[in-house]
Amino acid sequence: MLSKTQSYVLFLLALMLSFIVQKALSAAAYLQEMRLSFKAKLALLFAPLAVIPSIASAAVPASVTTGITDAVTDVSTIGAAILGVIIVIAAFGWMRRMVK
Repeated sequence: MLSKTQSYVLFLLALMLSFIVQKALSAAAYLQEMRLSFKAKLALLFAPLAVIPSIASAAVPASVTTGITDAVTDVSTIGAAILGVIIVIAAFGWMRRMVK
């Protein structure tokens, strides 16, 4: 069973979600009436979503932040190595083309 606080939180989340959906639908209806290109309509519709990451910041333990930072370092190292291999292969292919 959910506690009383959890029930309130779920209710508020559902209320906020319904408000967001209602505003998105009204924005979509308004954009449909406007004479804009499809890409411009999509940009106007999804532009507010860029603000959500700054709103939804939660306090996390330092160990989680350290773990994420370490994972990002590992992924960037592997990505740089893969990019280097791709560049070497492309350069080798270009040199072979120039020789022929």
